[in-house]
Amino acid sequence: MKIRKCIIITDYETKLNSSIQDYIKKIPFLEIIKICSDYIEAMQILGEEKISLIS
Repeated sequence: MKIRKCIIITDYETKLNSSIQDYIKKIPFLEIIKICSDYIEAMQILGEEKISLIS
């Protein structure tokens, strides 16, 4: 199965963010590339990597 890269965009650490990370880590074909603190950081990653999922 092909690994799909994903990023998480969050402006603060929350229980929901932690839950999203935990859920994604349980899916064998998803790999969290980066947890971005804002859209500027996310745009930089999107320019460097082929991302399949943004959460």
